[in-house]
Amino acid sequence: MRPLKLKMSAFGPYKGEVEIDFTEFNQSSLFLVSGPTGAGKTTIFDAIAYALFDKPSKDGREKDTYKSDHASDTDLCYVYFEFELGQKRYSVRREPNQTGPGTRSKTKQILASVEFHNGENVTTKINEANKEIELLMGLTHDQFRQIVMLPQGDFKRMLDSNSADKEKIFRNIFQTNQFEAFQEKLKEKAKELKKERDSYEQAVGLAFQTILTKENDRLEKAIEQFNVLAALEEIEKVILSDTAKLTENKQSIRQLQEQKTAYERLIERLEKKACLNKEKFELDETEQIIKTYTQQLSQSEEALKLAEAKKTVNQLSEDSRTAETKCGQLKQEQKTLTKALDEAQKQKDVIQKEVVGLNSLREAIQKLSNELDRMKEAEKKQEAIILSEKQIKENKAKRLELTKNGRELKETISQCQTELKTLQTLKNLFPKHYEEITALKDRKSQMSQKLEKLNELCDLRKEGAKVKESFSEANKELKQISQTWQTAKEAYFSNIAVVLAGDLKENEPCPVCGGTDHPNIAHVTDDTVSKEAVDRLEKDKLTAEAKYNKIAAHLQQLSEAVGKRCKELGINHVDADEQLKATQTEVKQISEALDGLEKDLRQMQKQVEQEGQLTNKLETLQTKERGLSDSLVQLKADEEHQTKRIGELKEESEELRASLSFESEKEIREAIEAKDKLISEIEKKAAENQKTVQELSGNLSANKRALELTEEQLETVTKKQSEAEKDFTHLVEESELEENFETVLLEEETAKKMRTAISDYEKARHSLTVQQREVDEFLEKEETLLSLTDYQEKYAEIDLVLPKLEDSRDDLVKSVNQNQQAFDSIHRHQEKSDEIEKDYQIYNELSLMASGTSNETDRISFERYVLGIYFDEILLAANERFGEMTNNRYELKRKMDAAKGNKPKGLDMDVFDLETGKMRGVNTLSGGESFKASLALALGLSDVIQSQSGGVSVDTLFIDEGFGTLDSDSLDKAIQTLLDLHKKGRLVGIISHVDELKTRIPSHIVVEKTAEGSKVSVQSV
Repeated sequence: MRPLKLKMSAFGPYKGEVEIDFTEFNQSSLFLVSGPTGAGKTTIFDAIAYALFDKPSKDGREKDTYKSDHASDTDLCYVYFEFELGQKRYSVRREPNQTGPGTRSKTKQILASVEFHNGENVTTKINEANKEIELLMGLTHDQFRQIVMLPQGDFKRMLDSNSADKEKIFRNIFQTNQFEAFQEKLKEKAKELKKERDSYEQAVGLAFQTILTKENDRLEKAIEQFNVLAALEEIEKVILSDTAKLTENKQSIRQLQEQKTAYERLIERLEKKACLNKEKFELDETEQIIKTYTQQLSQSEEALKLAEAKKTVNQLSEDSRTAETKCGQLKQEQKTLTKALDEAQKQKDVIQKEVVGLNSLREAIQKLSNELDRMKEAEKKQEAIILSEKQIKENKAKRLELTKNGRELKETISQCQTELKTLQTLKNLFPKHYEEITALKDRKSQMSQKLEKLNELCDLRKEGAKVKESFSEANKELKQISQTWQTAKEAYFSNIAVVLAGDLKENEPCPVCGGTDHPNIAHVTDDTVSKEAVDRLEKDKLTAEAKYNKIAAHLQQLSEAVGKRCKELGINHVDADEQLKATQTEVKQISEALDGLEKDLRQMQKQVEQEGQLTNKLETLQTKERGLSDSLVQLKADEEHQTKRIGELKEESEELRASLSFESEKEIREAIEAKDKLISEIEKKAAENQKTVQELSGNLSANKRALELTEEQLETVTKKQSEAEKDFTHLVEESELEENFETVLLEEETAKKMRTAISDYEKARHSLTVQQREVDEFLEKEETLLSLTDYQEKYAEIDLVLPKLEDSRDDLVKSVNQNQQAFDSIHRHQEKSDEIEKDYQIYNELSLMASGTSNETDRISFERYVLGIYFDEILLAANERFGEMTNNRYELKRKMDAAKGNKPKGLDMDVFDLETGKMRGVNTLSGGESFKASLALALGLSDVIQSQSGGVSVDTLFIDEGFGTLDSDSLDKAIQTLLDLHKKGRLVGIISHVDELKTRIPSHIVVEKTAEGSKVSVQSV
């Protein structure tokens, strides 16, 4: 990932819109972000991290607090970041939750939003955009902070992280997810197999609980001991025994059930025969009543026909009288309507004469309307005259004001042109200033290198003086210890001679020299020395010699180093201090001169930056001047046009007034209203008369049609009445009933009940006959027919025996089925369990080895083993720079010894101290040493990533502080290490307050703190 452009608006301490173009650093891959504390240096890194991951570069800040305190509610807070990855450009814009500018209202509550542009695709959902960017980067937010962006105080996180943390980081970088997935699959497979095996074993246990043991001791013992094979064998025996008993039991039950069914049918038929005999007796008693019902229903039906015929005659007689009455009424109404219609026709003739005069009234109204229009036109022209006179007056005032503004504009334009000429003169001085600054920087670099060597030379001379003193003391100490040792040794050997002398005898050979003459025998002295004391002194002598030789060798190395430095500098070592002071003075003078020139250059740049504003201002003023001139011409022309127009309007108004016959608009309107009212009255009378004639004509026609229909109806009813009277007379003559036939009529409900009783009787009689025939036929088949009581006694005997046999059968069925199911289940699940157990043992062992939980693999997982190879490459690359920055004193080493407990290992590291020859923990490094190690580790990781073909690309490194822990020499080496990255095309950004960095790093992002909010400027070379 390489940043291209960053825009911030109302973000953090920045009130307005701020833009940083990182492409300006293409020629200089190292840049410094400088500015006072609290100005907003770290906010630049925060904005990049927020754009990419929706989180700041450092913990402890909420997204809702991003908006600048300097901004108002009408300012919109957002971050826009454009970057390059894999030769493709991407951009992302984010807005946090805030109160911002509204569309319909001045402000509104704005929810957090995002726009991630990936080619032609745009993602606007926050969660989806976060996932896409994280997938694209190949890093999470925490991993980004440990590899790409090292926040203030967090630069040691990668250095101090444990194996588990490094595993997560390296997994994304080196795409080893498949190894983790492989481990997880093994683990899941082993877990599944174990779960499946346990489930089968549990199923066997559940099946054991369902076994009916039948007090079988061997079966109960097998179940208690969970002996599957023995249990299966005993279950099978129990099943065979119960099956034989069940077969015998079923045969007995079947025979009894057949007998019971036969007895049941005979009992049923005998009981039914008794019931049918009783039912026949009851039907015979009911037969006479049914005959009476039948006769009464027949007479009632005949009387009903006579009653209906009589009712028809009476109804037709009533209809005839009604029709005669209606005919009389319609004839009277016809006379009244005819008279009213004649009167309406006479009135219509009178009104028609008035309607003929309506056209002349309408023509008179039109003339009055035309005169009203002319009067209105004259009034409009008078209003236009007043308006034009007012416009002329306003135009004169505007021309005076515009003339005054024109003079002021000319003065401002002249002033802008003068300032632009001054800025052009300043721009012409830039090349000279750049040349002077470059020359001073080169001279300063040369003198700084010389000063560095002089410092080393002076340090070597000082160290040499100290070593000489140590050498003198070591030499003196060695002589003293050697003398003491020599004296002690001589005393020790003297004591040995005394011991030997005590054993010498005259004329016997000496064990030392072999002589038999002993002229000078050794005697005991006061300073007796033991062999242990001599050995101890000899050891002290050897230690002193080693110390002496080491100091002598060191002194020789220092002497050679001093000679080498003097040769490089071309001076005598005695002049080193004087040369150092002179060089320091010159470097200071160059720095002061360089600071002055850079300050002048920045001041000039600030002034030149105003050129664009002045140019835009000049163009705006000139455009405004041209517009003002055009406005003056337009106002003059408009004034002349209005004057001419006033004259024309006055002439037209006078002509219109002369053609009017009324004095006012009110008189005309009153005349029009009077004529309109007269027209309305005439039209209303004509319409009402027309309506009356139409209604009377319609009513008269309807009356005639109704009279015709009523007369026809009267004729029809009279004819039907005559026919009905004849039919009624005929029915009476044929009927056997007398004239009082209505007395035999039955109520409808009574007749209905009689019909139902007759129908029920007939059905019951038919059913009885059929059932008697069926029962007799069934009983005739029985050879020896017993009494009902005998059959009932036999049936009761079977009922006592059969339930006991059925209960026994049910118990046996349950036992056989339940034990058979248990047998099948145990056999099936045990076979499966045995098969799965074999697979589980294999997968579980593989899972333990692959996941690093096995002691056989030293608790190193398969993935960490693979990542360890990459980690070795990272440490190898890191040690190249770490060695340069620590004068080859330290090396980072992967920790290979066993870790305590069960925590993950394989990616931990220690530091090897080449001076002491010992390994120590990275947490024992000093602040400056830790920073160097962290920087080297980050760069080493970046190198390895670049050499891989994985999905992570790291072309950028951001460092927030950390350089303050370095001394001058370490700072130079750290900067040189970062400058070397330019060869590999990487971009490195640093936030630091160290003044020396400002002079050593030419490209700056300068953050300026003001009362209105911070501002940013880019200075690149």
